[in-house]
Amino acid sequence: MFKGETVYSIGCQFNVTNINQPNGLVRQNNIDYTLRFDFSLPADTRLNLQFFQRVATNHDPDTLADKYGSGVSVRIDGKLDNKVGARALVARSLNRSDRLFRPKVTWVFEKNWRLEVGVDIFSGRR
Repeated sequence: MFKGETVYSIGCQFNVTNINQPNGLVRQNNIDYTLRFDFSLPADTRLNLQFFQRVATNHDPDTLADKYGSGVSVRIDGKLDNKVGARALVARSLNRSDRLFRPKVTWVFEKNWRLEVGVDIFSGRR
């Protein structure tokens, strides 16, 4: 399956490095969009591939963000048995060295009750 989403935001406030800016923020208009492919795999497993991007239509060069901020992600979900499932997400910025790894295990121990355990592991330049 292929999906796409777009959002246009008006007047979002972003930090700037310009000390002459009275409150340290500038307003920008942004277009955010994602393009996503979902695949059903054998054994109740799903694979999701995604490209996402933010475009600042009135980009201020003093912001900490680029005019075009792009990234990709890969997520895989599956069942280990009838009560235990697992998910892993890897996301990466294409502009910077920012990366995220997010594994999670879910245990459905009673009807309408579940326990989820996961961790977010970030890496990249400080």
